[in-house]
Amino acid sequence: MVRLSRVGLGFALALSAGCSRPIVYVYIVPPPTIRPLTSVPAAPPQGTERFESSCSDGDAAECNSLGLVYDTGAGGVAVDHARAAELYQRACDAKNARGCRNLAALYVSGRGAAAGIAKDPIKAAEYHTRGCELKHAESCYYLAVDYQMGNGVVKNDTRAAELYDFACHADYANACNNLGFVYEQGLGVKRDMGKAREIYRQACASGVARGCSGWASTFEAAPADLVRTAILYRLACVVGDEPACTNFTSLRGQRSRFFAHRARAVRAELDRDCNQGSAESCRLAGVLLQNGIGIPPEPAAAQERFHNGCQLLDHLSCDAIKKTEEEGEDGDNADSP
Repeated sequence: MVRLSRVGLGFALALSAGCSRPIVYVYIVPPPTIRPLTSVPAAPPQGTERFESSCSDGDAAECNSLGLVYDTGAGGVAVDHARAAELYQRACDAKNARGCRNLAALYVSGRGAAAGIAKDPIKAAEYHTRGCELKHAESCYYLAVDYQMGNGVVKNDTRAAELYDFACHADYANACNNLGFVYEQGLGVKRDMGKAREIYRQACASGVARGCSGWASTFEAAPADLVRTAILYRLACVVGDEPACTNFTSLRGQRSRFFAHRARAVRAELDRDCNQGSAESCRLAGVLLQNGIGIPPEPAAAQERFHNGCQLLDHLSCDAIKKTEEEGEDGDNADSP
């Protein structure tokens, strides 16, 4: 039996580099290193006066923008986390969801501890809640993780699943990945592998690497689907999920004869569906052909399939084309005198 790495089953915890917030590995995608939400606005030439004036006039979005300036030191403004927290609070109180989310981030990270804003999971959950009540998908996602892990709230898998579902339907892809996981494991919902597979599939299509790994895991039990499993683990590896790289190598190494038997049939199925307009099938066919999973690699045919997928607006196919072109340029440069 092939034993694939899942980096510890369940909710294995570790500390991310540069961040003391627990990171949940395997298929749950946790909040990344906590940073302020949205791109930081450039401080205007006259300093913060425009933001200050608009915020004073009741523009909640400008209060949040000014908070970002003080939070990050944009435009050479001195970092002042106490001032940032005050501005985020003003924005949140005026029902600006991003202000609530950014204030929660201060309490999660503790980066304002020197200004008296220490880590406080209860406060973080409170402001995640306020952002979520304003229908802000990312805030609902963070709140779901709070309920999943018991961070600042009583652990409640059912509530976490509800929040992941809302955020997923609001197109927050990491929430889709986590929703797939709770259906796969039956955490707060009835276990449903079919539903888990479709939700993971959605997360993968949005570029969430662990969504691709989760999608692959739902095929593992069916020997006839091991070629597709390998394709998905390879896709997850390329997108950035390191355990998927191990899984791909292990699976291909231990089942190479089986792959040779099934790969031609899988290629025919993917080619047929790609020709009928399935961007997903074009992408998977490209991965199969590029990596020679059970068949000899065919780089030109792989590029053709990625181009087909890109023309059908599949951004992962477009990314594959770009990466291949960049690697080609690097090779040309390496050969240059």
